[in-house]
Amino acid sequence: MSDWVRDRKFEGNRASGGQGLSPWTHFFRELCRLRVRVAMPAFACVALAPLFRYHIAVKQPLNLAVALLVNASPVVASTTLCDVIRKFETAPPVKADNPNDRRWVEFHWGFDRSPDTLGSKGCRHSAQDIAGQTCKWLMKNTGMEFSMVLPHEIMTCYGYRFPRYAHYDWSGVTATITLRGQGKNRLLLELNYKDLPKGEVAIRLALETLGRDYVPNELSPITAFPAQDSERNIPN
Repeated sequence: MSDWVRDRKFEGNRASGGQGLSPWTHFFRELCRLRVRVAMPAFACVALAPLFRYHIAVKQPLNLAVALLVNASPVVASTTLCDVIRKFETAPPVKADNPNDRRWVEFHWGFDRSPDTLGSKGCRHSAQDIAGQTCKWLMKNTGMEFSMVLPHEIMTCYGYRFPRYAHYDWSGVTATITLRGQGKNRLLLELNYKDLPKGEVAIRLALETLGRDYVPNELSPITAFPAQDSERNIPN
């Protein structure tokens, strides 16, 4: 593709008086059509299109710009929640892991009721390293508001779909939802938006593999989160 851009010659359509589309414009349209292959965002096609209509005055800079676009390395997609949850589910146990221990993460909102705090969030997890990594990502990428968005997005990773504003309609619920993972994996998504101290809500995601024995047989109920371990939002 880069050789084609460098070697092919274009001649302006002077007979049209500038009213027709120039060869550069045709080229640019083709480039936009292939923008996925050259890691070119769609908005660039809109923003740069006028320049290609007047390519005579800026011909050399545009040659360089196009070469840079075509030779650019593909953009690496950022890690998504589904990526993180799938890794949490499927990561093989390491040597230090106890095979009888469940893998789980638990996320809380609204437990710090200090008068100078507008919001709080916190995450605790099982002993496995992958559980700690998952908590760390969730803390960095989960907001302090609209707490039902996170469990809905986790469910979406496993095939569920929700109408717009569904996170408002699920307030005050307690439930355990089983999500079918790969092979014998099952993810238990627990929601507690009712039984914790006023203002606090929480979810827990636990991995179980069918046929494996766990100690204890069931996880204990979700309890209140200690405020000293929180990340708080304090107004200026």
